[in-house]
Formats: sequence, C-alpha cells, structure tokens
Amino acid sequence: MTKIARLSRRIILRTFGSYKKFVFFVCIIFAVLYVAKSIFMTQNITADRLHDETRNVTILADVSLSESNEVCGIPETCPAGRHRFYVKSGYQSHVPPRICFDGVDYIGKGKVSGRGVNIVVINEVTLTVEEVNTFDTYTSGEEFHDYLTNNITDFRIILFATFDDATKALMKETRKLLNHFGSTKISVLQFRDALVFVGQKGLTQGSAIEKYGRRFLNRDFAEPAEVTGCLSSAVGKLSRSVVKESNPELSNSENCGVVNCGPDGFPIHLYSGYQNSEIPRLCIGGKKIMEKEAGRGFNVAVIDPKTKTVVKFGRFDTYRSSETNLDAFLESVNDDQIVVAVTHDEVTMHLSAAIKQQFESLGSFYISKLAMRDAWCFVGQRGLQGRSPYEELEFAPNGGITWSDPIDRKFCIPSKLKGFSLVVADVDRNTKRIDFCRDHVGYGEFCAGGRNDEIVTPAPLLDEQLLNNVAFSIPILIVPGANKNAFRLQLESIINNPGIRPEMVSVYFSKEFEEYSKLVDLFAFRSFPLDMKTNYSELLMIALEEIWWQHKDSKYVIVFEEEVVARRHYLGFVAQCLPALEADESLIGISGWNENGFLGVSTMPNYVYRTETIPGLGFLLKKSFYDTHMKGRMTSCCSDRSWNGWLRNTAKGFEMLVPDTSFVMRRPFEDTTQPEYLVQLFNRPRAYQKRDPVLLRNKGELTKDRYEEALIRLLKSSTALLLTNITGTECFGMIPAGVTEKSFSIYFEQSDENDDSLLSRLCQCFKLLYLSNYKPPGRHNGIIRFSVRKNHVLLIGSKTGYYGLKPKDHQPLKIRS
Repeated sequence: MTKIARLSRRIILRTFGSYKKFVFFVCIIFAVLYVAKSIFMTQNITADRLHDETRNVTILADVSLSESNEVCGIPETCPAGRHRFYVKSGYQSHVPPRICFDGVDYIGKGKVSGRGVNIVVINEVTLTVEEVNTFDTYTSGEEFHDYLTNNITDFRIILFATFDDATKALMKETRKLLNHFGSTKISVLQFRDALVFVGQKGLTQGSAIEKYGRRFLNRDFAEPAEVTGCLSSAVGKLSRSVVKESNPELSNSENCGVVNCGPDGFPIHLYSGYQNSEIPRLCIGGKKIMEKEAGRGFNVAVIDPKTKTVVKFGRFDTYRSSETNLDAFLESVNDDQIVVAVTHDEVTMHLSAAIKQQFESLGSFYISKLAMRDAWCFVGQRGLQGRSPYEELEFAPNGGITWSDPIDRKFCIPSKLKGFSLVVADVDRNTKRIDFCRDHVGYGEFCAGGRNDEIVTPAPLLDEQLLNNVAFSIPILIVPGANKNAFRLQLESIINNPGIRPEMVSVYFSKEFEEYSKLVDLFAFRSFPLDMKTNYSELLMIALEEIWWQHKDSKYVIVFEEEVVARRHYLGFVAQCLPALEADESLIGISGWNENGFLGVSTMPNYVYRTETIPGLGFLLKKSFYDTHMKGRMTSCCSDRSWNGWLRNTAKGFEMLVPDTSFVMRRPFEDTTQPEYLVQLFNRPRAYQKRDPVLLRNKGELTKDRYEEALIRLLKSSTALLLTNITGTECFGMIPAGVTEKSFSIYFEQSDENDDSLLSRLCQCFKLLYLSNYKPPGRHNGIIRFSVRKNHVLLIGSKTGYYGLKPKDHQPLKIRS
C-alpha cells in the first residue's frame, strides 16, 4: 500500500505540479459529468414527450407549473393552431383531479369529478370537447367498459385521469381496450396508483402521452401524476401506421419473415387487417400477393404444391353481395391444390351455406362459426382428410358491435397437409341449436366459441318476495327488425330475466325472415310469422292488435321493439311498479327506457318518475288505455315510431312511469347519416341498470296524489341554485361535489306556458335530450326531473304550478331580450 501511495504522489506531482491543482482538476471533471448527466436525462424525458411530428403533439417539461397567470397551467408557448391541455390525477381521496383543455377546466376546479376514472372526450377533427364523464371503477367496472366499447368512436381523443383508486373493479377487458388508446401503463396500474394520459382510439400501444405514479408500500396513495402540452389537429388524422394494431412487414424476402421452412415446405404470412381501415396482406413463398386487390371480404389464393407458386387469387366481398362466385371459385380448385384465405372487415352478411360447405371440404372447422366482424384465416387442401391444422378464428366482442383483434400469423406449409380428426364426447347436446347454427349465419356468439350445443334455459326467480307476482304472467310481445344478431341478443336478454315464462313470450315478424321461427323455437318462445311486407311501424301496429287478440283477458302487455335489449332484472322492476298502475287510472304504463337517461344525469337507479310522454322501445301498456285511445286509431295516433311521439298531443292527463336509470338499452345506430334526433337519442353515452336486483325507494309514492305530495316535499327541502347565465356545461359545476341524496332546484322565467326557451337551454347545459326543433321530453306538469351525482335536480318554470315554492328572495333565471 505504501508503494502504491508513493507512486500515486509522484504521478500527481509530475502531472499537476501540486495537490491543489489535482483537487481542482477532479472538481472540474465531476462538474462536467454532472452537467452531461443532466443533459442526458433531459433528452430522455424530451424523447418521451416532446414534439413528435408523426403525432403532431408537443409535450412541455413534465413538472409542476405555477397556474396563477397561465392557461391550463401552461405558459403562453403553444404555437398557433395548437391547443393547450393539462391533465393531473387526484391526490389521495380529497383533492380531485384536473383536466383542462384549451383554457377551460372540465374536470376539477369546481367542475365534475369522481373517484375512479375521469375522462374528457375530444373530437379529433374539430378539436372540441364532446363528452365529460366519470366512472367509479372502485365499485363497478361494467359501465366504463360498456362506455368504451359502445360510445367512443374510432379516432376520438381522450384525456384520462385517475382519482383515489381506479382499479378495484376495473375489468381486465377494459385495460385491453385502453391499450387501443395507446396506453401501456394501464396494464400495470394497481391499487391507488396514479395515471394520466392523452390517448386516441386507434393508437398503437405505447403511443399515448402518459405519466404513471406508483404507490409505494409505506404510502397510502401515490403522488399525483401530470402531463402538460400543446395538441394539434393532426392527432385526429391518424396514418395507417398509427391506426393498425400491429404492423406486419410482409417483405419480399425468401421466407415472408418465417424461419427456413426446409426443402418440402414454403412460408406464408397472413394479416387480416385492422378493423375496416388497414387492408389485409398476404405473403406466399416470399412474394406479396394481392397488394392492390386485397380488401373487405374473403381474400383467397390457390397454390400449386409442386411448384409452390400461386395459380390464381381473388377477393370476394360477401358483405356487399351474395353473388360473388366464391363457391364456384372454390369448387374449381383441383386435387392437391392448396387454398389460402384470410378475411377482412365484415364477411358474414351474405355468406352462404354453399361457400361454407366448400371451405369445409377443404378442411375448415371454424367457417361455420364465423360471425359478424370476426377475423379468420385458413390454409386447406383439396383431398385433405380431417381438419386443417392451419386455421384461426378471432371472435369480435359484444356480438360484432366492434371488430375483433386482427390475426397476424406466419406458417410453414408442407406440400401435403396432414389433417386431424375432432373427437366429440357423447354427451347431451342441443341438436336443434347445432343444426340452426350450421345452416344460418349472422348470430354472433350464439353460434360461436363452442356454445352452439348449449341448452337454452330460462333464468329462475330467486327472490321469494316476487314469487307468484302477476308481472311474470304478463304477455310479452317482441317485434324484431332485420338485424339478426341484435334479435338474438334481444331473445337472450329476455330468457335471462329471472322469473321469465317462455310460453308468455310471442314474437311477430315478417315472413321474409323465415329462419326466425327456428331461432325463436330454441328459446321455447311462440313465433308468429306475418305474411306481409311492410314498414316497421305498420308491423308493430298489427302485432299489437294480434297480441291483444291472443290474450283477451290480460290487463297488460309488455312490448319490445327492434334491437332493444332488456337488463337482467327488468321484470322485477315491472313487478315493483304494478301496484301503482293497479291503483291509478291516470297511469297508462311502465317504460323501461328514460329518454333523458344519459351518463351524468341518470345516477339514482332506485327512483322512478312520472312523465307525460311514451318513451317507447321497451314498455308495459295498459289494455284499458289501448282500447279507448289506440285500438282502431293506430294510423292517426301512432303511425310514427313510439319514441318519436306516440300520443304526444292526444293523451292529456295520462302519464307513464319512467325509471331514473334505464332498464332497457338499444343498440346505437351505425349509420351516421341518421337524423340528428336519432343520433342524440341513441348514440350518446347512456346509463343503464346493473346486473344486481334493484329495490325501488319511491315505489309507494307513484300514484298521482302521493307523487305530488312527495314532489312538493322534495321542492320545499331543495336548495335553489342561482344561475344568471347559461354557457357551456357549467350547470354540472353548480351541484356540490361530495354531496349525495340532496335535492337542488333551478327556477326560470317563462313568457307563457308554452315558452321553452330557457328550459331548452337548461337541457342543453345539463346534457339532457335537446334539439332545437323538439320540445324537451320527460316532463311532469311542466317540470323536468333528473339526477346528478346521486342528487335530485328539478327544473321549474314560472308558468308551472310549482313556481310558488320558489324561495321568496331567490332570483330566477331570467329571459334576456
């Protein structure tokens, strides 16, 4: 050690002349290293969040910013055309999250917020806010999953922030859905962790702008996470490289990206494409096939096994037409020739039994299970004995409401395929269902996933208090439309209602859908094909007349219109409301659908209201009212669809019972060219009852007199909100956060009893059903009632009979000239 020390001293003195100079030099080196490290870390942070030309997003430094004189907590540094955003998760359970966009706070800062998930949805084209929602994924995850699946269209941008815990009830499937918005950290989010991100439906996983805060074991909560930056419109203009879920490179290499297949085999690479935006791709023997021709439908190539070359290929759009000649194309395949097929988008609309038989003769097993928007790839051979080992089927979620995940597979194919047999155990099987699923297509999961031999059984009634209730003996009328899978979902929802009696269910449909009789028979329901071709409204009118004739002694009938699905305890809801109908002649029925039951204004599932309109879709109708106001007059009173104004002007003095939170749901319209009224009514995010039974809290207050007494008590105890102007959605911010089971009233002026000018603006502000040319629906004696964050909210005009309950010194919302 002494020798080493002496040697070190000599080197230092020879090199630096003195120890002071050596120490100074060492300090300089450490300073340089520190600066270099800081620069490197800054570059790493910037690489994750700075301006990315492929997404046109600028993310500023991810640090806490002073918000005193800034917009959304960001200095005035956004270039022209870019929009500022600031997203911060909540802190512990008492400091709400904040989501600010383009200078406006939508979550937090006195606006709506809630435990779990808080999101703001932005239109990718206009860059305007479309929806503001919160989901308590600590207690329930179904509503958030349904919302992501059914209500956010492709390419919409979301700003996402957690508050308190967002994971206890967060479903695994929901995490996968958020992966499609570009998030990776959602997959690792745990109890009371913090997560914020800016994502877009269609982004590849990892493309979102996100920040994740982990809760350490010695802490109750994670520290807040936040992202800030400037967003431009190009985020909504996704390129294919962004839209697709995976990016298979189908190169012209010898092996299509497959490991060497040996002298007897050849490589193939099949990609089904992403949804309806990324075209499918085929690589066979090292060459891309159908680069320009591939698209929606079946993409098929025939290969000579001796030369390993493509003999012919074609695309057959079985969504558009049944006359594609695909069956003839397959029939012309010679012995030993190999067939390669991959689907894209939707192929089952006109998929015939002849086509399925041809694929089965080539070794396909799954072609008979193919349903709406499933993805399928297959390699078969003429003369193959048994089932092909080269076949894959990816099921579309929710019966084809959206597309399946894409298939991306690589195979080494021998010149002679070896099939294998499928052994089926000798067990009790639903042979009728097997035959039905073999002969018919378009019924989604009912005929897929190994379910096609299950026996359909009615759900038993487990609630002893409802045993022998008359609600379960009421005739049920179903009038389906042309959507086969929607009809199947409807039948399943009804058979799964506890206490259902199949013999009480009658299905009336046009005879052109002759296969419906076989499907109805599988549920043990009664089918009545009508030998007529007419529009749906006329079909419904005829079916109503027929069902009353079939059940002359019944006091009620329950009606389900096309594409309407019942929530699990719909009949239990009807059973609780029936005593009020029996006792009150002014009540004409029970609706399962609330026209104003949107997310955010439908938060008290245990309450029922009285309204002056028939919302339609799924409802109980009283026979005495039908006989006096509808029978023989359907063309004059009810020729339009029920949700568009049955008896709106002719049934004065009568009302329906309507739940705060709907017990039936209707599939959204996929055709965006529908009238604005239908888009608003059916395509906006809605709240629905959960799977658990619901005990109605005000079921004893639904008759006319008792409802009025309860309503007056509610108004007298309510807090009158002072609202001087209406802009945007600040109405939600007036309902105090953290308060529940309270009532709030808003009084407004009217020039006369028909003046809806301020009421319409209030409906728009609270995001109730609103259109400029329609009167706001869901009224009772002129007022509208709904709920926000489990609080009662009432809108009262000056020409209604309740205006006298306004506090003496309270200033109403005034009409501005």
